[in-house]
Amino acid sequence: MKRFLACRALVALTALVALGSFACTPSDAPPGESFEEITERTGINYTQFKGYDCFDPVICGPDFMAGGVAAGDYDGDGNTDLLVTRLNDYPILYRNRGDGTFEDRSKEAGLLDGPALARSNGAAWADLDNKGCPDLIITALHDKRNYLFANDCHGKLTEVGVQRGFAHPREEESVYGFGIAVGDYDRDGFLDILTGEWRYDAIYPGAPSNARLLRNLGKANPGHFEDRTEQAGITISTTGGWLAGHFAFSPVFTDLDRDGYQDIYIGADFNRGQLLWNNGDGTFTDATHEAKVDSDENGMGVAIADYDGDGRPDIFVSSIYQTGSACGDRILDREFCALWGESGNRLYRNEGGRVFSDWTDRAGVRDGAWGWGSMPLDYQNRGVVDIAQTAGQFWPYQGMGADRFHGDTTRLWRNDGKAKFKDVAAEAGVAPTRKGKGLATLDLDKDGFEDIVVAENSGRLRIFRNLAAEPGNRWLAVKPIGSRSNHDGIGAVVTVTAGKGDAAQYREVLGGSQFLGQSEKGLHFGLGKSNAPVAEVAIEWPTSGCRQVLNDVALNTTIEPKESDCLALAG
Repeated sequence: MKRFLACRALVALTALVALGSFACTPSDAPPGESFEEITERTGINYTQFKGYDCFDPVICGPDFMAGGVAAGDYDGDGNTDLLVTRLNDYPILYRNRGDGTFEDRSKEAGLLDGPALARSNGAAWADLDNKGCPDLIITALHDKRNYLFANDCHGKLTEVGVQRGFAHPREEESVYGFGIAVGDYDRDGFLDILTGEWRYDAIYPGAPSNARLLRNLGKANPGHFEDRTEQAGITISTTGGWLAGHFAFSPVFTDLDRDGYQDIYIGADFNRGQLLWNNGDGTFTDATHEAKVDSDENGMGVAIADYDGDGRPDIFVSSIYQTGSACGDRILDREFCALWGESGNRLYRNEGGRVFSDWTDRAGVRDGAWGWGSMPLDYQNRGVVDIAQTAGQFWPYQGMGADRFHGDTTRLWRNDGKAKFKDVAAEAGVAPTRKGKGLATLDLDKDGFEDIVVAENSGRLRIFRNLAAEPGNRWLAVKPIGSRSNHDGIGAVVTVTAGKGDAAQYREVLGGSQFLGQSEKGLHFGLGKSNAPVAEVAIEWPTSGCRQVLNDVALNTTIEPKESDCLALAG
């Protein structure tokens, strides 16, 4: 009852009417928990795949690492919708009704029109032509190409991948698509795409990687693309010998050195993670070893954020942790016993000067079991960045030693404010998941606290509503709208100073799906117990370079700063 009364005090009457059953109703969750699962109430009841009959670990291994979810407002009604991917049926677009429930609008939106798409995996929403509404990017498994759906800004999606130069159909081999990076690497004001792929070369010897850098043609032809992978100097790292392949799980565009140009970080399997510095001329330089971000053994999910509050973005990479050999006394052999490294996650602290240090053990985040999707969040609105990470794996193959990971659960690492973390998933109520893959954060009920969504491989989507366990903590959501920069404001850097003399919180607007999950658009800032208006919100726009400063911003609000206002003031 106390939680209910506190929640009521925080939410305006108008919001209660608008949100219906999503409003702050009394919770059945045990005292002390921060989240409760509300999946059954939402009407979302799909299964990611059923009755699978492929048991070749080389060809079908990627299928047991699949399961994506992308959050975005596709129809512009102000409610965040969810797109989920599946392996043996069409992807599902769940429209958020705004009352706590969702409806399947896949057919009406056009996802079932045109080419058959029955093996989707990665997904991301992004406004690729700056029309003011998000288009949909989907990577596929065992298909001849990836897919791009153009949005008409009235809720109708049309597949245009080939026509727009995004999809390059293969005649013989198939694609094995995973994560999707979206950013503006050349700062022309239009969003570019980098796709990931996980595939053994043994499947298609000599076939090129489908992890490609696709440059948006911009003003010449908005939302159309050209392949610039080789010209940009990007070589997707591969392993050698019989394990040769392309293993890029999670590409991300992000400005790691704060020079105004988005660099590329790729979370990749088998010691193949990469950091590529943006040279500012359309090319990149691989500096993985020099930057000291080369120790992770099986990079899966990637979560970029300023975890220690020093104003520099750090890199969290989920991986695989275990004590002892997964195969007992057996040695690494061609029967796939313990192919993976065992040393766990990594947290690379940004030291400046294009160099990182390994803070994994100091941060206490090494053991994430078999980790996958990862996202930064501030789930209690304390003004520090926590980490959510899914975990778990099931392979139906004998002799691989993965059975110990069948019961892995989601992690929720609470930051003490000094980049030292404690896993509180069990007491917080988000641990009971299995085989989690994609992960997204979003404020579904618009109460100012971030909720968590997990996509389970061969399972379902699970939605965990944040109960606002610290209801007195304030918040601010920032959703930049670009004009000379891309409309989504991706690449914009936002710093929030709660009060005079307080340390500023640093965030960069990122796009894409990291591993297989995409959080909702914009940035979320926790403000703790602050009672005064936010002293300063500063936005640095990526294309124009314009710096916009807002003062005395109201607490517990969502603001949409416009680059056009910044440019007008600058003259």
